[in-house]
Amino acid sequence: MLEASEFLAEENNEFFWSFLEYFAEADNVNLADKITDEELYNKVIEFCSRYLSKAQMKLLKFELSLHTNSPKVEMFQQIARDRGVHLLGCDTVVDIDGELSCDLPEKFAATENSATIEIEHDHKYVNWDDDAKFTVVLYGEMGTERVAEFHKTLSQKASRGEVKYIFRHFYHPRPNAGKLRLSGYGVELQLKSSEYKAQDDRKIKSDGQEFSDNEPDEKKGDEINGFDFGVLGENYPADKEKLDEFKQFLLDENNPTAPLKVWQLQDLSLQTAARVLSSPVDQQLSVLMDLSQNFPSYARPLSKTSVPKELKKEVKKNRDNFFEKMSLQPTDAALFINGLHFDMDYVDVFTLLDTIKTESKVMDGLGRLGIKDDIASKFTSLDFSTSNKVSYGVDVRDTAVN
Repeated sequence: MLEASEFLAEENNEFFWSFLEYFAEADNVNLADKITDEELYNKVIEFCSRYLSKAQMKLLKFELSLHTNSPKVEMFQQIARDRGVHLLGCDTVVDIDGELSCDLPEKFAATENSATIEIEHDHKYVNWDDDAKFTVVLYGEMGTERVAEFHKTLSQKASRGEVKYIFRHFYHPRPNAGKLRLSGYGVELQLKSSEYKAQDDRKIKSDGQEFSDNEPDEKKGDEINGFDFGVLGENYPADKEKLDEFKQFLLDENNPTAPLKVWQLQDLSLQTAARVLSSPVDQQLSVLMDLSQNFPSYARPLSKTSVPKELKKEVKKNRDNFFEKMSLQPTDAALFINGLHFDMDYVDVFTLLDTIKTESKVMDGLGRLGIKDDIASKFTSLDFSTSNKVSYGVDVRDTAVN
């Protein structure tokens, strides 16, 4: 809930306060103790969908899965600790011009100097009046009954211009709450056996299997998929070479991770691309992900995929353009988001997320101008090059669009 509120605050300050007031309603207070985490998540998503576009909703879910705003919530928690809020022993605390209290007084006493320091990420109430006499900071956990009570009083005072109202997250960790797992951090453990075993090379066949000492070499593995190659060899001795090839073919079919021949590897990348493009449009990304994550098991079936000539020409054209304009080799990996190039050696998921959020606002700006998705996508892929090799561009990120 707290991370979702921070996402809304980045989009619009009014969204944040509407979110706080929604979970300050009588039916929505203390929901964390009444419903499951999944039900609370669905309730948060349902509320956010009232204010956010479809693209923003996808970004919200992505950020919640990455816990992108968790450090910001923890920042407010640390500020509360530095102010000594946790020492008062209450869940909700007000800071009135530097004076901490567990209760909200009916009238505020004047002080000579305000000790309240405002920070950049503070959540200031929508009716902010710089001329207000008092600055009040409310520390508490959004969605609790006490915060709802304090917020009702402070919002009324702020609307009348009596106080400058700021809200900062502060909560006591729940006893049964586990540790929060942050994305983007991991440890890789590699195990390697340092024990070397002696093996007689004379007893190893070409396919890596050992001969048995109890049966003849030529009888080992004669029957494959119902074919008895021992009998076939005796009946058709002149076709022994072809039978061996067929036998090897069946062995490879039964073992998808068997090594491929050099000639089978030449067009494997193109064959993979052809396999992805031949899939339904709404499944292409999931097919690409599946092939990438389980490539060894798919390599042999992919090697038999036919590649259209048009795809080969298009790939060659793109390869030449990337090398000429960006010095990208065929073996290099590059990522483009609406024409913006990212070096895969240095980019991380959080950088991509920030870029996608920025581009999403641009696309939303085009949408407000009445430009539909299919036309907006064409704007990002326009080629303005002329025969004189002079390039032009349309800056869709200009403030005139947003």
